[in-house]
Amino acid sequence: MRNILSGNILGPLAVEGDFKASGYYVNASGNPDCSNFNDISGYVLVVDGSVYADQVRVNGAGDVPLGSTGLQETQNSCAINNNVGLYDFNQAKSNAILASKVFAAMKPTLSLDSNGKLTSTGHMSDPSTMLKGIGNWNGPQGMSWPSDGTLVFSVLIDSGSTFILKVNNPTNGLDSCRTIFDFYPSDSSGTYNSGDITLKRNTGSNFGGFSLAPEAHIVDGNTAAFADTLVEKEYSWSGSGVEIHN
Repeated sequence: MRNILSGNILGPLAVEGDFKASGYYVNASGNPDCSNFNDISGYVLVVDGSVYADQVRVNGAGDVPLGSTGLQETQNSCAINNNVGLYDFNQAKSNAILASKVFAAMKPTLSLDSNGKLTSTGHMSDPSTMLKGIGNWNGPQGMSWPSDGTLVFSVLIDSGSTFILKVNNPTNGLDSCRTIFDFYPSDSSGTYNSGDITLKRNTGSNFGGFSLAPEAHIVDGNTAAFADTLVEKEYSWSGSGVEIHN
């Protein structure tokens, strides 16, 4: 995670690499319970790499490398600790990539065409209207999103390329608590093919749902936000002042 210039994340943050931030607020809307030193749920900032911070407030317990500076405790009962090691980054990364591969291998049961028409034909969809901003997207046409169960959007991105989310309100009408977006690197046939990909968010409204992108470099825009959980390889901002609403 790098180039964080002001703003905040409303929930907790785990960073395997370096954390670079200035004037940032971690877990801004959280209410952590730090009474148990060995309970990972009380930790809201965990960093495995180096910390380059300046006036970064932490609302909850932290686990960062020894010698880290620039972090400010905001609760007397929640300390910034060093090298506790409760969070297993290797296992978390392995789990995220495995989950992404499982979702990518699923056969589609719904299909969205280039005009935003939703059908139950179950072939590959066209993201032009919903995610790329081609045309006017106000939700699907023809039928509504399913009212129950979990809805998984598998968004393949050619390995080595960039995908830009540039529609005003892409998740309009979706229940974010039941929605997963799996952004994964693929070969020419659409099969999961491990490799670097970049995902840029340039949406006018919040992007809701669980965004799973364990092999993606995220470049966040300067309007709206990722509204729920975000899992990525690397995160940076193109501007400043944008929150992550998780």
